[in-house]
Amino acid sequence: MRVLVPLRQGTSMAAYRVVQESLANAARHAPRSVVRLMVQSVDDGLEVLVQNSIGEGAAADGPAGHGLVGMRERVTAEGGRLEVGPLDDATFRVRALMPVATAQAVQAVQA
Repeated sequence: MRVLVPLRQGTSMAAYRVVQESLANAARHAPRSVVRLMVQSVDDGLEVLVQNSIGEGAAADGPAGHGLVGMRERVTAEGGRLEVGPLDDATFRVRALMPVATAQAVQAVQA
């Protein structure tokens, strides 16, 4: 049985910003795409996955921003890693993995 623990504020904010920026990028660069969003607990961490199709109608216009760089900085500041890029199935994926303290670690700190 997995015991859920509250996320640290930095981890929570990093996850939020990954979702926010990924959805904004999908709307901006592939406005008619289907987007899949998943946030889940994995092993001792948190996974945030945003994936969208990049087929016909993808918009590549507009100035490049700093969204991907900002996401990477936030995720790595929390001890995690960010994977970003196109996949072979004509989709674009943003995947963040961040460590989360286990219930045992939280109990040990509180003792």
